[in-house]
Amino acid sequence: MSNQIQIIAPYWLHGIWVFDDPVADLVQEPFVNGVPEMIDDLVRDIPDARSGFRLLFSSAPFPGFQRRLEWVREEMDGNWYRADQPISEGWLCPALFRYFDVAPAELYVKAEAMKPEMEKQEKETVMPDDNWHEDFGDCPSVEERYPDDEAKEYADLWRRSERAGWFPP
Repeated sequence: MSNQIQIIAPYWLHGIWVFDDPVADLVQEPFVNGVPEMIDDLVRDIPDARSGFRLLFSSAPFPGFQRRLEWVREEMDGNWYRADQPISEGWLCPALFRYFDVAPAELYVKAEAMKPEMEKQEKETVMPDDNWHEDFGDCPSVEERYPDDEAKEYADLWRRSERAGWFPP
């Protein structure tokens, strides 16, 4: 079962909002067609949001959500959503289905600033030095440490993270 509240960390790249999610196998996935303007409104009070912020989203209301987006229609394998405050529409591409089996009737969203100490910790954790793996020598593989189905899940997650560029191959 997936989390009730999903979290991504959009950032500004080449004049557009994008995000990475190694678990969903997405790298520099862009927001287009009205969604960038919705994001601009959500982050208007977040200093330096273009360097990155947390975006929480769910198909159910959660404490502190900022906006409710209502499903409008399907188009070109994506889905249009409408916000009431301010009135706007945006198209979410098929990457939405990496988080939901079907397009939710409603989406609830909230933008939060990255905390500097957390951002520093995330960078240190995600960006190890180039030779980090040599320090582990003859450590058992994931499959050896977890001989059941859990190992396959960990190994798949690791491989997807490598492809997304989060860890060296």
